[in-house]
Amino acid sequence: MAEEAKALVLASWLESELPADGNGMSVDAVAAELRRLHSANEALQATLNEADRRAGAAERELASKEDATQRQASWIRKAKAAAGYDNNISFDVVWDDALKALLDARGAKQVASDHTA
Repeated sequence: MAEEAKALVLASWLESELPADGNGMSVDAVAAELRRLHSANEALQATLNEADRRAGAAERELASKEDATQRQASWIRKAKAAAGYDNNISFDVVWDDALKALLDARGAKQVASDHTA
């Protein structure tokens, strides 16, 4: 409402400043145009605010994804180092070797329990 009051004050000022013929525009027409422009400006500002909100949300999501990616890469690097692999070795190779070792250990344990039973 305060903005509309400003528009009316401006329209009143224009009335005193316009030539007697008003350049073909009445004070009411000027006020109506100012209200229209103000309304258009508010709509644009609302659109801009929504775009800013979405951009902020997208930036936060991207930062979260980047953080998760860095944590995963760190975990993989530590797992490789703990298993004695160079960081340049594909984790697929490390994982395959780990699964084979696990299956071999389970198989050996099973064979040992079969012989003791």
